[in-house]
Amino acid sequence: MIRIQLALLLLLNALVSAQTPLLGDERDGSRATPVHLLKLYDETGALILPGDQPLMPFSTRTTCGKCHDYEQIRQGWHFNAHLPEVDPGRPGEPWIYIDERTFTQLPLSQRAWPGTYRPEQIGLSALQFLTRFGRHAPGGGIGEEESARPPEEFLRWMVSGSLEVNCLSCHDADPAFDAAEYSSSVLRQNFRWAAAAGSGFARVEGSARAMPDVYDIYAGFAPDLPGKVPPGVSYDPARFNPRGEVFFDITRKVAAERCYYCHSTSAAAPGSWTGDEDVHLQAGMRCVDCHRNGLDHNMVRGFEGETPAGTPAAALTCRGCHIPDPDAERPMAGRMGAPVPEHSGIPAVHFERMSCTSCHAGPWPEAQAQRRKTSRAHALGAHGVNKSPDVPPAILAPVFVLQEDGQLAPHRVIWPAFWGRLRDGAVEPLMEKELRLLPDSLFTAMAVPADASAEAADTAAIDNNTGNDTTLTVSEADSAIPAGDSLTDDTVAAATEEQPAVRQISPEQIRRVLSVLSGQDSTALPVYIGGGKLCRMAGDQLQVQNHPAAAPYSWAIGHDVRPAVQSLGVRGCGDCHSLDAPLYFGEIPVIPAVAEQSAMRTMNDFQGNSPFYTRLFAVSFFFRPLLKVILLTTGILLAAVLLLMAFRGLNRLMKVLETWWE
Repeated sequence: MIRIQLALLLLLNALVSAQTPLLGDERDGSRATPVHLLKLYDETGALILPGDQPLMPFSTRTTCGKCHDYEQIRQGWHFNAHLPEVDPGRPGEPWIYIDERTFTQLPLSQRAWPGTYRPEQIGLSALQFLTRFGRHAPGGGIGEEESARPPEEFLRWMVSGSLEVNCLSCHDADPAFDAAEYSSSVLRQNFRWAAAAGSGFARVEGSARAMPDVYDIYAGFAPDLPGKVPPGVSYDPARFNPRGEVFFDITRKVAAERCYYCHSTSAAAPGSWTGDEDVHLQAGMRCVDCHRNGLDHNMVRGFEGETPAGTPAAALTCRGCHIPDPDAERPMAGRMGAPVPEHSGIPAVHFERMSCTSCHAGPWPEAQAQRRKTSRAHALGAHGVNKSPDVPPAILAPVFVLQEDGQLAPHRVIWPAFWGRLRDGAVEPLMEKELRLLPDSLFTAMAVPADASAEAADTAAIDNNTGNDTTLTVSEADSAIPAGDSLTDDTVAAATEEQPAVRQISPEQIRRVLSVLSGQDSTALPVYIGGGKLCRMAGDQLQVQNHPAAAPYSWAIGHDVRPAVQSLGVRGCGDCHSLDAPLYFGEIPVIPAVAEQSAMRTMNDFQGNSPFYTRLFAVSFFFRPLLKVILLTTGILLAAVLLLMAFRGLNRLMKVLETWWE
């Protein structure tokens, strides 16, 4: 009986504790930032002191979680992509799986965005996905979801540890914080060490990825593996005060530089110094002034109709901030000094059919959509990143796409290219391990593929920075470098060589691969998606056809916002309504392309417009100035005639009245 009462008492205490807000979860109204002097705790909850042996990396779950509801925070937008019950929202930037050897360029996402594929559909486990893409993610999600770990990787996860939410990725204002070191640790599968690696008071060396599955992180000695350095951490003892506390320079007002590490975009050609930051940042604002969130970390993304955590965020959209709503309960426009635009002389139809970003955001449209780089797709900011302007994936922008809401908006676009099987009308991408088994002779001979190049160069740079030998092997599952090969200066140099601007796969190569695949599975038809088409065998002939799986994937551009005097249309109607206006007639290259097929599309293809109608409409603008003169002249003549007739009528009336009086 006593045991039952004790168990019930413990359960009641747990329930009360779960409902009691933690110290850092309730604001007292002060706008000042509290000082964070914190004791460090490892993943087991044990206190960390500088003299401990072995030293363990601090855990954000147990260190930050002392004062903040970690479980609620990890449900936020940056961490909840793997949860099926979360509304995917407007399609955003995907993770892009690249394998140049097999001409593969595949958009991946754990969210149900149309046109993307889930990592498990190509056989990427959580461990493999994080090793490849976790470099530009703030942890959490599948990084600590034990249900996502297959039994065969159990020991591997024991070595690497969980990739917890890295609170410091955003909230650390310490100038010594190094996001690139965080990325390096993720690449080495030093997941439990990653947060410490990026902090300004710890140093992480070694590689969990290079350790055997049976390695014991608590043993305190290196395995008998020549050249392999086990993961380890050291702390700056000067950062600990006499009470064993460390000062964390934590801020609520996250600086744009923290956002930039994962959300930078740039022209593919390096060295451009003529561009400007977003006009909002130039005015002294921060990203988080608009992209806000509460304790739940469900961040406002900024598109119309968004309801993060069930709360409407209309006032934090372009329209809500800049355009007054006369029907609103209280004035919302003009927040943070936002100017109210006049839009004088612009027909109202433009505001119905075009988004604000069509005229105001993204790079200025040119005759051909340009290649762009993003942090997540091209590992920008990471050590040893490939800086070639043509390094894949090929992201093109701006491309003006007609959205589901009927508005035209600028987008970034990527063309999918992958091998798959057609089953019941749907295309299933081939598993990664199946692609690895295909011999090189089926494809064009290539040097080290670009997706491996960033990792290869990164790994070598990491090892040089930590003083370890550059012998960290890149596994066959994560690159096309043969298993067992070491990363030397020669392989890194080969990896960073410039790639051709437009790679093409020939119809003959497609035939060879499809012939091999057809003998492996008789229940489905092998296909290749590329060049905006589906390629399949019909007897001995290669048949090319349209298919939804071959459609480009696009996501809306929100930044950088240009000044009003650089908006589209500021020079007149001809910016959009001329015979060569990029808005309608700009070209979009298809990359990677299939030889002997058209490698260009136009903006009209993305808008459902008839090219003939668009050109006819554009031609009308040549005559509109003359038409205005004709209309004005006609109006004056009509007014003169009416005035003359009025005077004549008045004269006749006067005569009638005069006769009547007589």
